[in-house]
Amino acid sequence: MAIKKFKGYVSDEPILIQLESPDGSVTTEFKCRQAVAGSTILNFLAQTDEDDPATMAKAVFGLLESALESDQWEAFREFVDNSDNGIDLETLSEIAGWVSEQFAGRPTQPSPLSLAGS
Repeated sequence: MAIKKFKGYVSDEPILIQLESPDGSVTTEFKCRQAVAGSTILNFLAQTDEDDPATMAKAVFGLLESALESDQWEAFREFVDNSDNGIDLETLSEIAGWVSEQFAGRPTQPSPLSLAGS
């Protein structure tokens, strides 16, 4: 029998999203959760289809709602829903892509220090 143990990991490093209006008059920052389930990232990747805008929209908002701290979601939606702030579909997709990279790129566990050569 083969067994391999996998241990979860939650990073202490914060992930922040800064949004700015086109003229720079409004800037705001949103804090993401410490962790997002790997299955959420996989669902986002599976649903990102540029040929199907409805599925893409659902995937982008699903990921962002899962990634942002719960008390940040409404303020984020207010900012991006305000057309004066200029956050278009391409920008939202870019934000979601960046967020998924941040969470997917985190280590699954702290890397042990190498004792090789000691």
